[in-house]
Amino acid sequence: IDCKGAAIGEQLEFYGTPLGNPNLVMRGYVAGPDSIGNDHPITPVDATILPGMSGGSAINSDGEIVEINDLTATYGFGVVPLGYLVPSSTICSVLSKHAR
Repeated sequence: IDCKGAAIGEQLEFYGTPLGNPNLVMRGYVAGPDSIGNDHPITPVDATILPGMSGGSAINSDGEIVEINDLTATYGFGVVPLGYLVPSSTICSVLSKHAR
């Protein structure tokens, strides 16, 4: 895992098993800076994180895991193309605190 995370404007591929389909890959760009969340930073992307993709990898063009898929914004009964990721810097921080 790359603990530096993704840069604004960087294109990423999102992996997971959306709706039970293990062969679907989404692509999108980092749309803004981390720290949108209060206590838990999140990174906005211009892609929908479909159900089943949460917890999956967000991979950069070098094949490095730079973020972890988290959730999608919804509006009314629809889904808008705005997803959120957990920055790898957050994951690295948690792992270093709990490493034995």
